[in-house]
Amino acid sequence: FNTDTARKLWENVGLAEEVKIPLEISYPEYTAEELRAALFRDRLGSQTTLYTWSTSNRINNINLAADTLNGMVLLPGEVFSYNEALGERTEEAGYKSAGAYNDGQVVEAIGGGICQVSSTLYCAVMFANLKTVSRTNHYFKVDYLDYGLDATVSWGKPDYKFSNNRDYPVKIVAYCDNDAKSLTIEIWGTDVDGTQVTLRHTSTPVYDETYTDTLIGYTVYGYRTVSDADGNFLYETAEPGGVYYLHTEDIAWPAEKLNEDDYIDALEQLYRAG
Repeated sequence: FNTDTARKLWENVGLAEEVKIPLEISYPEYTAEELRAALFRDRLGSQTTLYTWSTSNRINNINLAADTLNGMVLLPGEVFSYNEALGERTEEAGYKSAGAYNDGQVVEAIGGGICQVSSTLYCAVMFANLKTVSRTNHYFKVDYLDYGLDATVSWGKPDYKFSNNRDYPVKIVAYCDNDAKSLTIEIWGTDVDGTQVTLRHTSTPVYDETYTDTLIGYTVYGYRTVSDADGNFLYETAEPGGVYYLHTEDIAWPAEKLNEDDYIDALEQLYRAG
């Protein structure tokens, strides 16, 4: 009821007279029972990757990260941070040393392998059509996903972030099958419109600045195409892109570059020898 209207009616009534205040009754769009039944009823997106050739330490890290993510819930409007969710990867937290990329080098690092979990999550999130907030690709292409589908992370930065831009909460379901050497991450929520997502990417060759005919990598941009429940195109969203470099041994350097490298190596050896 309107408080101003009610006040005037009350003030103008005579002694012992009945006051009738007009009321408007409204009902919720959904009852509590209907809302509970709708929560986390639909699998919105899913991605599985393999860690077939991983070491036991790397498998440990993947399992630990997946266990940490499993069951996490994001309310509408909330932003997920991978680094905040996992915390710093330390031996005290249970992480072990395994292979990882660092500044274009393959090194041993505590928590090596957790980027496979962040990348698998990134794909599941895209299929669920949630909004990417921050994502960075690896320096090299990873072997468990195609170009444009990975998300590298490191303590501090880079971080992987996404937001729940849906009207209902979403939940992360993450699990490993260590017999099949597979990691699966699913996003569960409430599908209200039946939209579908397909992923694609574009790539442009990157050539060395000095040896301009030598391919050194690719600039890649990912896109998600959103269609309605009947498969009709609705819109397309561009994902953050970046450059994937080739491994040094995969670059076909010209002879003059190789001869120059041999000369520099020889000079370095002479310098070390005094």
